Amino acid sequence: MTTDSPLLSLPNEILIHILSLLPLRSITACRRSCCRLRAVIKHSGLLRCRIRTMKSYIEDLSPPSLTTSDFLEHLKKWEKAWLTFGVGKEAATHTMYKPFLGPSEFLLRSGYLIEMRHGGTPGWSHLDLSLQRDLRGDQLTPQWTDIQLEAAVCVVGWAMDVDQDLVAVSVLSHQTRKCLEIRLLHFTTGTRHQSAAVPAIQLKFKGKYGTSFRTHIEIIGDNLVVLLSHGSPFRHYQTLYFIDWVRGQVKCRRRTSAGTYFPVLTSISKDILVLGRRKDWALELCKVTREDDDGPFVFRTLCILKLPAVHPKARPQLTSVRRTTSYTPRSSALLRPSVLPFRSSPSDSVLTFTVTVYRTEKSRFESRKLFFYALADTLRALVKGTVGCAPRKRGGSNRARDFMSSWLHRRADRSPPSPSIIIPWDEWGPKTTRWISPSTNLAYQALSGMRCAITEPGKWKLRLLDFNPGRLGRVVAVREPGKDGQKVQERLAVTAPSIIPAGQCFLHDIKSSLPYYELKRSGVEGSFYMDDEWMAEIKSSVVLEFGVHSISAHPVVAGGAS
Repeated sequence: MTTDSPLLSLPNEILIHILSLLPLRSITACRRSCCRLRAVIKHSGLLRCRIRTMKSYIEDLSPPSLTTSDFLEHLKKWEKAWLTFGVGKEAATHTMYKPFLGPSEFLLRSGYLIEMRHGGTPGWSHLDLSLQRDLRGDQLTPQWTDIQLEAAVCVVGWAMDVDQDLVAVSVLSHQTRKCLEIRLLHFTTGTRHQSAAVPAIQLKFKGKYGTSFRTHIEIIGDNLVVLLSHGSPFRHYQTLYFIDWVRGQVKCRRRTSAGTYFPVLTSISKDILVLGRRKDWALELCKVTREDDDGPFVFRTLCILKLPAVHPKARPQLTSVRRTTSYTPRSSALLRPSVLPFRSSPSDSVLTFTVTVYRTEKSRFESRKLFFYALADTLRALVKGTVGCAPRKRGGSNRARDFMSSWLHRRADRSPPSPSIIIPWDEWGPKTTRWISPSTNLAYQALSGMRCAITEPGKWKLRLLDFNPGRLGRVVAVREPGKDGQKVQERLAVTAPSIIPAGQCFLHDIKSSLPYYELKRSGVEGSFYMDDEWMAEIKSSVVLEFGVHSISAHPVVAGGAS
């Protein structure tokens, strides 16, 4: 950069403010451009904090009173704690007990331990773990908050955004199956959400509700995306809805034939969705857009990413793991019960999928369960580099359109669908994904930001995978002494490509090379859950003919980050 550039004539304070608004790649490019910008970036605490935050894929939530040096110290302690954490009896923890009230699903979100209940006692319960931080030993009566829905309804799907204090519950009445109701409730109290214009959104569809899979809901800021199945005994459909839950309006919908999609629905930005295509055995990147400024919203397929080819006689299944949704702060947002001045960026959370393949042929039967991972940032870059996301312009005279009837106007608005761009597996998958083959089909996953924990129930071993590129180094293996001075912990940086044999289900070996850190722990005593700050192990057992959940929870950073 020349010395007479107008940018270099600005004072350092203005330069720092401008650079703090740039993405990481632009800041890196400016640092390499000239000596003055390099010096400004090097000696600015604000820019160093900004760079460290972007490299760690976290959002800065620190109060104005927190200095830059203290923020970086919190971040350093947090990352170190995740490299040396303990599980089972090694962790300093206390045990809580909760009665078994029916089929349920546990998860950790923003410092809350949550139990979602299905079946005869629909509803949810939550526990603020910040109140349990200083407790030790056994605690028989934790302060759970129970929200109970009426027993006359059937809950067929739900989504949760704790930071917006929002739970979207899809309810089907036992009397009729021709209308689905999505209730918008407060997470903490179970009452009607104050930001919603209507208490519930009615979705009417052709035929009756189908039970091929549960309704899938994704919360994206002020919008909901809903995927459900329905139809008559002779014709079945799947419909995708895009809904403004604040106003209670359905912006657009797409109806397809049954069997088009797997029960996979997640987002990588405010308007780009990831769907699993059953017929094509692929991932579909779909954008919610408008044809013009005044036109209706439509679902537009950007590209189709093919998955590794399976044998014609194999039956593949694809599911996704729930991620923390991104949100727009509003007056109803909860105060985070956390001591951390930051959180993992929801929009950059790693995408996690589970693949189950079956093949039965004569006397042979093979069943395989695989996990594969991809970065949301990588898929966004793939869309940007492969597909032009600019909306298509319609032809025709606006004056002529004014004299059209409403029926003809709707037909004119429907532009012919353009052929989707299909990207073969070899052109995107081996470089941007990582496939893991667990030792047992009973293995399950827990997700938090860029970290994913794989628990193997048979051996009760834990594998923690960290896909954050900013934490990957050149060290391949590090051996460090454990807490007792005898045990040795091992931290691996897996950067080399891995190959999973094709077996009887796939046509070719699966090669993948997405780098990650791996930490291995043994002694896990139950189902493992985690978020940025907390870990929990939940073990279900029977005591005096009553089902009981034994819960052990402890913070990752002992004593908090303060």
